[in-house]
Amino acid sequence: GELAIQSNGAVDFVSDEGLDYQQLIQKFLLGAVTYSQAAEDYMKASKGLLEQNSEEDGAGKSYTSLEHQWDEGFGYFGAQRDYNLRTDAEVKAAYEFDTDENDLIDLYSEYTFGLAQNANKRDAGAQEGNVNFSKNAMDAFLNGRQLIQDNFGTDPVQGEGYHKYLAQYAETALNNWENAIAATVIHYINDYTADINSLSSAEEDASFADIAKHWSEMKGFALSLQFSPVAQISVVDLTTVHTLMGEAPVTTAGEAADAYLADLAEARDILQAAYGFSENNV
Repeated sequence: GELAIQSNGAVDFVSDEGLDYQQLIQKFLLGAVTYSQAAEDYMKASKGLLEQNSEEDGAGKSYTSLEHQWDEGFGYFGAQRDYNLRTDAEVKAAYEFDTDENDLIDLYSEYTFGLAQNANKRDAGAQEGNVNFSKNAMDAFLNGRQLIQDNFGTDPVQGEGYHKYLAQYAETALNNWENAIAATVIHYINDYTADINSLSSAEEDASFADIAKHWSEMKGFALSLQFSPVAQISVVDLTTVHTLMGEAPVTTAGEAADAYLADLAEARDILQAAYGFSENNV
């Protein structure tokens, strides 16, 4: 369907089929750009992690090429510098934090962006207290960066020396990043399921806009899971998840909706098994 201009002048990005293009494209790009750039380039064991670590990365620069690669990967994650020093609840309540108390927010160090926000949300919302995607990722970023600095003067050799440990830190960071994306897919499967279930209950019906939003966020994040060479979910399982999700939501109650919710429950089971999430959290 065409995009519509609402009475208040806002643009409606929801198609007649129930695709919220703003949400679908934004969430897909979080994976296709930020997650992919880190996983397939800057933090890839056979690519970014083989850059030189012996001299400045260009005249006047105070970092090596390897440090630069790692820092870019961390930048794409989007965490503020004090990410580990604040509780999940504190970060979720305010993504900005004026650490130096100068009444300004430094967007380089005092704000949490994008997928680092999602990692925090999933940690804060877990029913069981053993979910630490945000901390596990941040710890790996910090430990890997220290390892690079400790080995200044020695260029990495794939699979040897400190490179093999650096690759492990990278995989830990990327896997926890991936965990947060997968858990967010499940979060929106649950939201969409609640939307459809409300259509046949005595409660107020879910809005078409909510159904489109939640489905599109679910699908956009699910599409993001394809962008890692160290992915925990197999291509076969991820393909099955997308087949079960289809290409547009069911927007009305009835037999078609019931069958579709059963498909989404199966997709959720596949994700739970692939990532080892607990039943309570799922």
